[in-house]
Amino acid sequence: MTRDTKVALEERILRTMRKLSKENDQDYSETFTDWETPKITWINGVPGCGKTTWIVQEFDNKRDCIVTATIEAAEDLKRNWPTE
Repeated sequence: MTRDTKVALEERILRTMRKLSKENDQDYSETFTDWETPKITWINGVPGCGKTTWIVQEFDNKRDCIVTATIEAAEDLKRNWPTE
């Protein structure tokens, strides 16, 4: 994997999220009759800037879903997730 691959993955996720967000002007009323547009929070930053800490503190398991661009990011979240 190269830096370019990572950027491409992040761009692909961002394009997908834009399709689902209110930034998209398409009318999906017939396709998604009960669909509610999700609130999307994009967390991105350099290593050590507090992304994982923020996610762990703000996550609500009844409301939120976490999507990562890499396996490494998912494993980092698992390592830092508080045990109950």
